[in-house]
Amino acid sequence: MNEVQYRLDGALVMKRPLRSDFPRNSTLVALKKVEYKYFPAQRALKRRSDNGTFQPLLEEVSDFYVTFFPDANSVLYRIEIDRKEQVRGYIFLLNTV
Repeated sequence: MNEVQYRLDGALVMKRPLRSDFPRNSTLVALKKVEYKYFPAQRALKRRSDNGTFQPLLEEVSDFYVTFFPDANSVLYRIEIDRKEQVRGYIFLLNTV
């Protein structure tokens, strides 16, 4: 994992450069940790960032499945809503540090 070397006028300077550069003055969101948790009794998918509390993300969820592929730097997810509709997709983790 990468580390923040120092801050310079609101900019984070990393010890190792990112794989892809961003345009100047781009907005950056830095999170240490993001968690998704499925609460079957409430039929809700919730998310929390860093050390915050779990906040509802999606309701009427009947199933949630996620797999992390470290070699491809991606996450496969499947969400089933109200036992009828399935949403599937990939999240590509770009410039993770």
